[in-house]
Amino acid sequence: MTNPKIVPAQVVLLVENRAQATILAALRHYQHALSNNRPGLSEFIEIASDSGAVLPLSADEIGDLCENVNFGAPLDQIKDFIDWTTPHKTAFTRLVEQMYNRGWRSARVHNGEYWTDLSAGMTSEAIYKNHFGELDFQIEFALKLNPSDTGQWQFAPRDKVGITCFGGSPAFVEATHAATNSVFGE
Repeated sequence: MTNPKIVPAQVVLLVENRAQATILAALRHYQHALSNNRPGLSEFIEIASDSGAVLPLSADEIGDLCENVNFGAPLDQIKDFIDWTTPHKTAFTRLVEQMYNRGWRSARVHNGEYWTDLSAGMTSEAIYKNHFGELDFQIEFALKLNPSDTGQWQFAPRDKVGITCFGGSPAFVEATHAATNSVFGE
């Protein structure tokens, strides 16, 4: 999967101490400009919002980011990040989030042997981490306002890419098509 629309939500960056100090100085300058609503701020906000694609950080969030840049991330967080930033994970989580945005909720997951009920607050990342790549991985979705309206996705094993939508109402198939279209641009 090499679709340019599918990009990791995070980046690992290795910098030496001079570059780290410069990044901190630039962040603090931007944070100060935000706090004081300085002229020329719109150019920085254009960059900070990725031309409107994301919500720019607030001054407080920049303070938290400065702390992260200053002290770095724990080794286990870095290992977890490297293991998770695959095209499969990115596509999967975006697809599930798109379905959630359309009012569908993951209700059960099939792990190759049996169905397991999912808690209402289970994130797409948690589903991916616990189940993706299993031999017979399926997710059942239910429409939030009508739990009897369900449909299922079946995913290809970890070393392949693919999704099959089956057993769903026309509304579920339509929502799946809209989700995949917004993720893959098909």
